[in-house]
Amino acid sequence: MLHYSIRNGWLDVTRDLVTKYHFNPHIYYYNDESCLYTAAKGNHVDIVEYLIKEYGCEACDPMMGTTSVYGSIPVLHYVASEGLLDVLKCMVMNINGHIMDKKYRDTNGRTVLHYAVEHIDIVKYLINECNCDIMTPDKDGVPLLHYVASSEGLLDVLKCMVMNINGHIMDEHYRDTNGQTVLHCAVEHIDVLNYLINECNCDIMTPDKFENTILHVAASEGSLDVMKYLINTHHCNPMTTNNNGQTVLHVAVKHMHVNVVRYLLNEYNCDIMAADKDSVAFLHYVAREGLLDVLKCMVMNINGHIMDEQYRDTNGWTVLHCAVEHIDVVKYLINECNCDIMTPDKDGNTILHYAASEGSLDVIKYLINTHHYPMTTYSNGQFSAVEHIDVVKYLINECNYDIMVTDKDGVPFLHYVASQGLLDVLKCMVMNINGHIMDEQYHDTNSQTVLHCAVKHIDIVKYLINE
Repeated sequence: MLHYSIRNGWLDVTRDLVTKYHFNPHIYYYNDESCLYTAAKGNHVDIVEYLIKEYGCEACDPMMGTTSVYGSIPVLHYVASEGLLDVLKCMVMNINGHIMDKKYRDTNGRTVLHYAVEHIDIVKYLINECNCDIMTPDKDGVPLLHYVASSEGLLDVLKCMVMNINGHIMDEHYRDTNGQTVLHCAVEHIDVLNYLINECNCDIMTPDKFENTILHVAASEGSLDVMKYLINTHHCNPMTTNNNGQTVLHVAVKHMHVNVVRYLLNEYNCDIMAADKDSVAFLHYVAREGLLDVLKCMVMNINGHIMDEQYRDTNGWTVLHCAVEHIDVVKYLINECNCDIMTPDKDGNTILHYAASEGSLDVIKYLINTHHYPMTTYSNGQFSAVEHIDVVKYLINECNYDIMVTDKDGVPFLHYVASQGLLDVLKCMVMNINGHIMDEQYHDTNSQTVLHCAVKHIDIVKYLINE
């Protein structure tokens, strides 16, 4: 009955129910709503004032009384989010000094002002009358000013906030915890960008603490229209680098925004071999990450679509070497771009070596089936598959790989495996020895047997002796 009276805005009835009939305003009644929430939701200012002044504790406290027993939003924040200005003023009158300080936060660290952002009249009241700080962050460190700039359709609210900034300038101290300015946060909203650049004199080349300009952020978000606006209208330099040596193209590639990549390549002839601070070229990074669509876009800008000698990184790796873990990219480079599968890096290693060392069995099978010679060695004469038993099995069983082939130091493959303690790989090899006997023919150039080589590995010694 108490909630029914409150919901209908009957102050006298509500007062009688509480004082004469001892209804408890602290209890959650109908629909598990608090009394204060019910009064606030109905915009019944007189009842809100009565409940706070007469019973200002627990469920009748604007910060303690959540919308329901299951809710987590203080009534004060709910009122701001619904644009109930008169109710909010009534509540604020009961806050010492009318200040929305740090204690007036929800469980996510958001203030009343965070909740009011869609209601400009409340925003103005909280900023002008309650001295709410527009740089107050939530628990994730995002200031309110930056949140508004990043949100859709809040330009008028942003303008209201900016009016309270001296000179309306977004200078160095208006940054979030990542050093991002308001302009960085507005990157998906061209109307907000226009306002900040043209009306607030925001510097479009101001970087965050990682040296990312707004153009880098636009590339990471795939905001092509914003990028075009910044480059064409404000002459932003797309080759500006961050502290990782990454240009805008690097960032667009990393976030797989093909439309942005295509625009930068076609309109600004960005160099696909430009490297970051780790000397990784665009083209090689794309192949290594398996970004086939992005790679195709890049290849369209290579004369004849050929990955020839000039497309190598500082290790002499070709694009094909870098693609070794991605069978679809490998097939595309071989079949569509005529990449030579026998081209070595500067150490003489082919893609097959890298496929074996990475355990990329599907790539190995494809390469061998397209006539790649499986006995090709590293520059030191070693083979690469020893730690990947599925690859070893395939090479021995399907490709008749000779387990006694030696490296340049005369160490047979079999002996090398024993010396490295690779028991499972050794067992796989032994299965292919007649009678599983390590007889006289299984000696290295120093006449050492497999058992000699296994001396540091007790499990292999036991296996060789007992099995």
